[in-house]
Amino acid sequence: ALAGRAAAAGLAWWLFSGAASGAPDAGGALPEDGGMHLDAATLARAADIPLARADSVIDGLNAMADACELNSPQRWAMVVAQLGHESGSFRYRSEVWGPTAPQLRYEPGSSLARTLGNTDAGDGHTYRGRGWIETTGRANYARASAALGHDFIGSPDDLAQDPWCALSAGLFWTDHNLAAFSDLGDVDACTRVVNGGLNGAQDRRDRYATAMAALVPPTAMEISA
Repeated sequence: ALAGRAAAAGLAWWLFSGAASGAPDAGGALPEDGGMHLDAATLARAADIPLARADSVIDGLNAMADACELNSPQRWAMVVAQLGHESGSFRYRSEVWGPTAPQLRYEPGSSLARTLGNTDAGDGHTYRGRGWIETTGRANYARASAALGHDFIGSPDDLAQDPWCALSAGLFWTDHNLAAFSDLGDVDACTRVVNGGLNGAQDRRDRYATAMAALVPPTAMEISA
C-alpha cells in the first residue's frame, strides 16, 4: 500500500512548496522556540506501538517537537495520528519500491518527473520517498538540504535516519502550517493537506483519539464519574 502512494496522491501531501488551502502561510521556516518532549513510554501509549519501537524514534520526534513548536497535547496528537498512519505506525522510513507503475513515472520523461525535479536516469529510485512524511524527488531533496543544512542530494539515505526522518516531516508540517489545524483538533483538514484527500481518514481519527487519551490525563471529575 505504501508503494507509489506519492504519485497516487497527486503530489499534494509531500510537495514542500506552497501552503495548504485554508491554512495561513507559515513561510517555510522552522521555528526554534522549543516544544514539549515525550518519553518513549508515553509515545508508546499515544501511538499504540511497542515500547522498543517508540524508544527507537522518540529522539527524532522530540527534535521535531522543538523545531515545530509541538507544545501542546493537541499538536502532538495530530503528529502521532498523521505520521503514524503515513508510516505504518512508525515502521516504514522510506517508500517501498517495486517499481510500481506510478513509481516508473518518477523517472525523467514524465510530467511527474519534471514536477519532482528528477533529471537523471535513476533519480526516481534514488530520490524516492523518505522520512515520516515522504520527501520525494530531487527538487524536494534539494529543498530539504537547504532548509535543514544537510546534503541529502549526495546522501539521500540519510533522510530515512534520525533526526532527519522526523525533521523533514517537520519541515512539511511547518511549511503548511499544520499547527493551525492541530490547535483546532481538525483531523480531516490536516489529512487533506498531508494526503491530498481523505485516504485513511477513520484510521487517522482513531489514532488521534488514542493519542489524546494518552496525552491528556482525565480530570478528577471525569474519574469520579
